[in-house]
Amino acid sequence: MPKEDYVIKSNDPQALEKLGERLTKEKNYQEFMKTANAYYRNNGTLQGLEGVEQEWVENTMAYINKLGHSEPYPSWMLQNNLQGIKRTEERIQRVEYEQNVGFNGWEFNGGKAIANKEDNRLKLLFNEKPNEETIATLKKNGFHWSPSSHAWQRQLTQNAISTCDRLGFVKPTDGRRPSEHQPKLPQKNDLER
Repeated sequence: MPKEDYVIKSNDPQALEKLGERLTKEKNYQEFMKTANAYYRNNGTLQGLEGVEQEWVENTMAYINKLGHSEPYPSWMLQNNLQGIKRTEERIQRVEYEQNVGFNGWEFNGGKAIANKEDNRLKLLFNEKPNEETIATLKKNGFHWSPSSHAWQRQLTQNAISTCDRLGFVKPTDGRRPSEHQPKLPQKNDLER
């Protein structure tokens, strides 16, 4: 039972649907691993386990014998998958929140920051070309020049906003930090409630 591993972008209109499908697969895989382990502990074999093909049984038994495992799915596999389930659940809650609340741009001396939800980009537009030191700092902090947008940009995430908190040259003209212009994102503990 291979686990699907593909990127689901937050700005994908079907992100929540795809994340929900991933969560269902991860939970089903967790249950399958536990069922297979229990069956193997009770029977000493996987022969007769419902819902699997004979080829899988033969390959898995050969794998168990070769490595000397006491069960088809060692505890670390179950723990890793469980962590994946938790990450997906947290991601669903964060994407739901970000889709409902979004991010805000701000004005800074010499330009403005735009939170472009459609492109999923934080765009920094400068009134004049930044100096070499500023360009080096932007690159070092994950921003890339986009000729089509005429802006320095990176993916629109909470990390991008937090990065701007550290970049003095994009400090909002009102003296607040860029993160103070954003709707409050839930903390990890808030997501679990």
